[in-house]
Amino acid sequence: MREQCVAVLHQGQDEATLPTIVNASQIRLHLCQALSDLGLAVVPVYLDEKFQWVETLKQAQVDLIVNAADLGLFYHIELEPHVAAILDAIGRPYTGSGSHAGLATGDKYLSKLLLQSLGIATPQCFLVSQLAQQAVRYPLILKHRYGHNSEGLTDSSVVYNKAQLDAMLQKASAGRIELIAEEYIDGREVCAGFIGNKPRVVMPFFEIEYGAGFAGRPKILTFDAKWVSSCSEYHHNQSVRFEPSAKLAAELRHSLLTIADAFQIRDYGRCDFRIRRDANGNEQACVIDINTNPDISTDAGMFRMAAATGLSYPQFIRKLLDAALERYEEQPQ
Repeated sequence: MREQCVAVLHQGQDEATLPTIVNASQIRLHLCQALSDLGLAVVPVYLDEKFQWVETLKQAQVDLIVNAADLGLFYHIELEPHVAAILDAIGRPYTGSGSHAGLATGDKYLSKLLLQSLGIATPQCFLVSQLAQQAVRYPLILKHRYGHNSEGLTDSSVVYNKAQLDAMLQKASAGRIELIAEEYIDGREVCAGFIGNKPRVVMPFFEIEYGAGFAGRPKILTFDAKWVSSCSEYHHNQSVRFEPSAKLAAELRHSLLTIADAFQIRDYGRCDFRIRRDANGNEQACVIDINTNPDISTDAGMFRMAAATGLSYPQFIRKLLDAALERYEEQPQ
């Protein structure tokens, strides 16, 4: 019997200095080691800009592709869903969500409109062109409409008055960056994730704990706080277990699973929430971000959740592989 073989589609470059690409290299190393520990043959495939990776995967004798290429075509992060579209086009099975899920969740404005239609709490969100016609309440947080990985997010992204708002919009306009304006909720930030499809298994909840380095500053994971180790706030945030009340836990679980169904998120996924008080003083979980193919490195939030259930890293990766393989086995021939 032929040894089961898995390709790892990645965007790591060993000589890179940009922290997101360095992280991609770490993901490749972690995945390849875990897959080898599971007794699988491993074929790392770098997503090059000449599209040789497409031909390599078309010819490779692999049973599954781990799609760890979450930085987008040509490192344009808004083009991440197109990687899945190409994998579908060449007919190769892969882990994670399809392009339709990535496109739907990657648009931070339209995804929030869909959340509202589903009755799921989410911050008010506006296109920049709508702001003049709205009774805007500050503070607001300005985000790249199609970005993730905290791309473009700085302390100045949280604005407290019209002068700050206008200054940020002028800067974005000069750089031809499309922003959205979102209600800023200064509450606890909670992450919820799942593994599997039938059923989706909800994992323990975690909270981003903001430390002393955030005193007098917005409690947000800016790009530097998330990625740049020389930045002080990088060392003043950590992910810790969150034990919600039974009512809040039920709300987090309901929102997570409803989103996974509506957006067709496959195999694994994560949603980020801010907790606020409603008009009656009750805790309410507001969705601030949806992650279809979140980071699966050994120090990322998804594995922290899995480790809290007792899984080792190879066991965690095995569950992701099994979820994808079972999904393809169920598809009609």
